[in-house]
Amino acid sequence: MEFGNISRRKFVAGSLSTLAAASVPGRAAFGQATIHTRLEWNDFKLTPGYASFINAIGAMRANTNSADRNSWNYWVNIHVRNCPHGIAYFLAWHRGYLHYFQETLRTISGDSTLTVPYWDYYLNPNMPAEFTDPSSGNPLYVADRVNTNVYSALSMIPFNRRYRFFQRGLTDAFETQVEPRPHGLFHNIIGGALATKSSPLDPIFWLHHSQIDRFWVAWVAAGEGRTMPLSSDPYWSGSFTYGPLTMPRNRVYDTTTHLHYRYQNERFPTALPPQSNAGGLKRVQLQNPFGRGAPRRPAVGRFAESAPRGIGGNRRSIGGLRDIALDETSISAQVEVRQAEASALEAVLGRSLAPGRNRPAPVPYNSVKIVLEDVRLTGVGARGGFYYDVYLNLPVDSEGEQERHLIGSFGPFEIVAHEHHPGSGHLEFSATQALQNVAGGDMRGITVSFVRVSGPNFPRGRAVQVGEMRVELAPESN
Repeated sequence: MEFGNISRRKFVAGSLSTLAAASVPGRAAFGQATIHTRLEWNDFKLTPGYASFINAIGAMRANTNSADRNSWNYWVNIHVRNCPHGIAYFLAWHRGYLHYFQETLRTISGDSTLTVPYWDYYLNPNMPAEFTDPSSGNPLYVADRVNTNVYSALSMIPFNRRYRFFQRGLTDAFETQVEPRPHGLFHNIIGGALATKSSPLDPIFWLHHSQIDRFWVAWVAAGEGRTMPLSSDPYWSGSFTYGPLTMPRNRVYDTTTHLHYRYQNERFPTALPPQSNAGGLKRVQLQNPFGRGAPRRPAVGRFAESAPRGIGGNRRSIGGLRDIALDETSISAQVEVRQAEASALEAVLGRSLAPGRNRPAPVPYNSVKIVLEDVRLTGVGARGGFYYDVYLNLPVDSEGEQERHLIGSFGPFEIVAHEHHPGSGHLEFSATQALQNVAGGDMRGITVSFVRVSGPNFPRGRAVQVGEMRVELAPESN
């Protein structure tokens, strides 16, 4: 395969010319008068834009001046310093980030029609061969990936019609579902640079985020009661920051009005890809919900207890465990809740369950959190290739629907991503809804299960150390 400077390459004509001209007229703004189409990689690579893309990325990676907008590390550093993970505007900020990166590709290549393609890994979870070829001069290749098959990162959960609201902070919000899965799980399974704050070092990052942006477009197009704040809503006030660059938030409201692109396919996936493409994954590793076998509760480990106590921010721990080591196996941790603390927990859940008539007496707390404190990666775990699904009160023997017990996921990417914000080594998951799902049961025992999910290649041995896991009552709503 030929890499490096390939502007001389001639592409086949005929049917491929349709792909090369994949654009339609659009409104003029930002100096543009054409709406271009972002293509799926396997179609994109058959167009002249492929040569522009390869040459631009090669030039950027060869540029060692990280202060230069035309260098690769310039864009890596913007992501490290400014990207919002686990907080509001995850999708919207990255849409503007892709736009400015795309503008840079166009400047370097001289191709004003160039777009960032997407990899539809729901069609084929194997990374495109152009990214895995170690031939000298291939700017798409990096050597530190743990996996190039992302089947175990995929889930159908975000595409469920129940997620009818858009933004973080609302119940049943799309953004809070698509950010962890498949977005974060993709980072974890591929590993290497993708499992770090410097994830744009890996060129596949850009195709991945184009795919995630496409899911936002598909969510809007799917209708069925899905609701996004109007473009005039205060939610879109203010601007995003990308180093010295800024963008008004309302300009990323849709892709065509100001940014002038659309996607080749603007529909949700309808199923997971065939398991035969999964690179020999073992069934024990295929425990992600929706589309593969749901897990039973793993065995309960023995851990030292931490006493109930007040926590900063007017929170209260009603019980916890210390020194939880996580490796390639799954494990459960059971918190014994004392009677007085169980009563406070039941009051919170009762208040949530009865927002109208018969509301219980006011309590100082409105939600329940599972908090992991002092979370650290070992040298073994830092490379990635795995993650943990976190479940609450999984049934011991039943393999029925388990989505209602799932409260989140985490791996190396989430652990290091939270270093952007105060409270490094701190992860938390909303548990209110999951506990409401089993309301009426005994609240004196809460079992948190860490179900390990691994890619075809994965680390063995202790990967993550949790200093403390605790059940907290919090004054804020979920």
